[in-house]
Amino acid sequence: MKGPPMKKTAEAKTEKSRDKVLKQSMTTRLLLVAIVEALAAPIATPDDGAVLVQNHKCGMCNSHGVGPTVQAISAKYAGKADATATVAAVIKNGAQGMPPTAVSGAEARTITSYIRAHGR
Repeated sequence: MKGPPMKKTAEAKTEKSRDKVLKQSMTTRLLLVAIVEALAAPIATPDDGAVLVQNHKCGMCNSHGVGPTVQAISAKYAGKADATATVAAVIKNGAQGMPPTAVSGAEARTITSYIRAHGR
């Protein structure tokens, strides 16, 4: 009993090469779609952060002595390269007495922009 005939080496290499090109093409297309979606997304402003702060009732703690004020947060992270990522992570995930919040990563970064712009 014989198995299926083996492809010639040149044909196998051509097929492998074609598969590789198709995978690279698909990866490139997915990357382009992600870039276009990111560029099409509205750009958040610090004023959008003010709306989020109000909607998520951040001031219930951060304006009444339970948590740090916007000014205190801004001063603590002033000049630090990772300030936006750090503050956004605390807003989203909680830390040191602050509970996690129901905000997306993008919303946490928008709130952080508000804090940094209005905390001076």
